Amino acid sequence: SLTSLHLSENPKSGVEGAKALASSPHLSNLTTLGLISNELGDEGVKALASSPHLNNLTVLHLAGNKIGAPFEIDVFEQVDETVDERFTIPFEIR
Repeated sequence: SLTSLHLSENPKSGVEGAKALASSPHLSNLTTLGLISNELGDEGVKALASSPHLNNLTVLHLAGNKIGAPFEIDVFEQVDETVDERFTIPFEIR
């Protein structure tokens, strides 16, 4: 089963791509997801963070997506109090 997926530098995927990934039950075994420079923004990250299918992630690469720092911290703390222990989230502050 798929445990690592790297779809970086695919800016056309954007928010809709993040929502599609978040809604896929086929990604439930992922431990690493690379989405660098995909123009996800805050909305795309929120979709990923609230996904019931991405609970096994330990690394989520989000650099280059212009995610607001306060939002990034907020959304992951709201979704799961232990998420900060499970995720490594490189990000770019706009």
